[in-house]
Amino acid sequence: MTTKTILIALLLAPLGCGDDTTNMQQDSGTNPDLSMSHPVDMAGPPAAPTLGAQIDRMGRPGINTAIVDPFWDDGVQTIDQHHAKQDAYNAASNPQSWSTTAIGATTVLPLFKAIIAAYDGLDTGLATAPNTCGNQLGYTSPISSTPYVTLATVLADDELYLDTTHTACTAYLGAEANALGLTNTDCGGRALSYNTIDITYNVLVIGTATTTPITSGVGSDGDGSPSDTAFPYLGAPN
Repeated sequence: MTTKTILIALLLAPLGCGDDTTNMQQDSGTNPDLSMSHPVDMAGPPAAPTLGAQIDRMGRPGINTAIVDPFWDDGVQTIDQHHAKQDAYNAASNPQSWSTTAIGATTVLPLFKAIIAAYDGLDTGLATAPNTCGNQLGYTSPISSTPYVTLATVLADDELYLDTTHTACTAYLGAEANALGLTNTDCGGRALSYNTIDITYNVLVIGTATTTPITSGVGSDGDGSPSDTAFPYLGAPN
């Protein structure tokens, strides 16, 4: 009995052991993934797609809306023409030519100088800001032929700056304000919780980036406020 049992086991052994090359090749007709001859792509990952023309850029929030063409609705210009100017601003991809980008019949820098001059006069007659014109951040003496060129040049360089020599980071435009004479020790940059639009208005109207008596009237998003510390930081999409 012992001899027969061993013999039967030896006869059956090849049916259950060994490599499965033969069986896998036979199965390849119904399951190609099991075939040892299944082709393998050795060419590497596909080439990256070619990028098209830039259609937007993200620098300082609100600059395109507030300064590029805010007074467009004059009864002559169409909304399509207005959007074309904003699109031209967004499509400028070379920081070296941002200030000379064509916006309608002019370019960014002279356009910005003219528009921010209008903002500088918004506080005319207010008891809290009796200096009216001339109290905008970066304004130079009216004796100068270009009293608004400094701030216009800073804003045309539409990117956020961070001063890494400072450790306190609580003020939007802190680094830019420091460079323009509003001394502070903030690193600048931008956190999600900053009210960037109100700060922009105060820089343009009364020349401060640390207080915000000038306000847009919108205190928070109706869908909730973002968090600077809790993931995923932004609120739920709406």
